[in-house]
Amino acid sequence: MVAVLPAQLADLERIAAIHHAAFAPSAISRRIFADVKRQDQCAKTVARLTKRLDDPRSALFKAVVDNDIVGFALWERPRKPGEPDPEHDDAQKGPDRWPAGTNVALAESFFARLDLGINEPHYHLSLLATDPERQRSGAGSALLRWGSRKADEDGVECYLEATELAIPVYLRGQYELFREPIVAEEDAELVLYPMRRPALKLRPATLDDIPALAPAHRLAFWPTRVNLYSYSDVSPEAYESHFINRFSNFIKQRDEGGARYLLTVAQRGDMYLGYAFSIYEPDEKERPAGSGEKRFWPEGANVRRAEEYLAGTLDKHKKDNLPFAHWSLSILSVHPDSQGQGVGRKLVQEVLDHGKRDGVPVTLESTELGRPLYEKMGFVDFGEILRAKEDPEVELWPMRHDSAQK
Repeated sequence: MVAVLPAQLADLERIAAIHHAAFAPSAISRRIFADVKRQDQCAKTVARLTKRLDDPRSALFKAVVDNDIVGFALWERPRKPGEPDPEHDDAQKGPDRWPAGTNVALAESFFARLDLGINEPHYHLSLLATDPERQRSGAGSALLRWGSRKADEDGVECYLEATELAIPVYLRGQYELFREPIVAEEDAELVLYPMRRPALKLRPATLDDIPALAPAHRLAFWPTRVNLYSYSDVSPEAYESHFINRFSNFIKQRDEGGARYLLTVAQRGDMYLGYAFSIYEPDEKERPAGSGEKRFWPEGANVRRAEEYLAGTLDKHKKDNLPFAHWSLSILSVHPDSQGQGVGRKLVQEVLDHGKRDGVPVTLESTELGRPLYEKMGFVDFGEILRAKEDPEVELWPMRHDSAQK
């Protein structure tokens, strides 16, 4: 288990040793620092990182496994226009910045090219390294997630400059290559690749989005017991076709003003990460007769089970136990490749904000996979667990969030 923790002054010697071990074999180190003694290189790294510990806009983290530091990352938080940037300030200090033996001319020329000139607020990953003897521990991914999640919370982009070997790691973290590679004029083997992670954006779904959301929905829900109870014999094509028909109808009703639906897409660049579908239900006295969803099932569904559980047990719970005005978070779906990255939390928070604005609670019925997130966000159990008649392990947990009334 990897723990990502803020680094302390006492950690810097170990971090400097990891930095040297990780980067010494690279072409950049071989060309620029070939004549630098290890102890001098590590001393300069400690001095540089000591300054970062005192900078409120820098964030130095260590990755710990079994009480041993196995990696570290240096993130730069968004800076206000004109606010000092230690990374670039250091670059202005000339030869004193570098340890004895450095090819200073090549270092100054190459590293000056690393300023991407991004003026908009953003997070920048200045350094990330893991101990070569402890790679594949998950430390690198864990360190990368910190800044990525913070950027998503703030709605801004992330940037970094990657070696060729590291590109696959960052691609898995939803970073993308942009611009031309940064190549030293004096030595074509000195290359870094600018990468960015587009900001996470939430927006109302349109009809054009529905076909792109269908695969993400299928992959997110296919492993759940609720899904397999009724849909185990449904083909992927039939499952996605049913989704497209169902949610196209919801959007048409929303756009016609016939229902108060919140169908929100989470997107990063051109990548669809997931969506949330919520319904506003007024007090039961104000609900029009026959206002519930007219259910239909995908080809291949076990209709008997679907009618018993989804149209029976679930709909009866909503009718009997939710007479008050509320927002119902009916579906939260995040593509498996984007899970654990804060996307679901962002989508849930949007409906919580609507509940707070309207002064009503938010309710949902959670699968076994969703409960940990909902509990972390303040939802509590509400009513009896909804179990399927033919398989008691098929369960949904009614939950409720009352922050609007606190």
